[in-house]
Amino acid sequence: MSSSRAISFTNFYQNSVMVMEPAEECLEFEVGFYEQWGKLLLLGTNFFNDPKGNTINIEFEEGLLGQRQIRGVENIRSFHNLNDVYYVCTVYCGDRYFRIRLFDLDWTEFEYPGKA
Repeated sequence: MSSSRAISFTNFYQNSVMVMEPAEECLEFEVGFYEQWGKLLLLGTNFFNDPKGNTINIEFEEGLLGQRQIRGVENIRSFHNLNDVYYVCTVYCGDRYFRIRLFDLDWTEFEYPGKA
């Protein structure tokens, strides 16, 4: 008896890559991510953890979330002292929790503060 099963791509869009520009106020989730997970996202405070365990709290607002947007640029920029364009890569972990990783335009990962 074989223990193999069909591959499921149900969670394929559990991640989203967004461009964070210093002049912008909001980040915008990718269409595929939002179509798959948008109805499960919760309004209010959501928690974004980086690889070193730092947590950034970002408020999800009703008016913006319906447009796939979150007001998080200033939170991320000020916490990590960033003044340039970065890719913000997130993985939705469920409930109000996300994993976050930051990359510059050459896809070099940001050096997060703290201990791993």
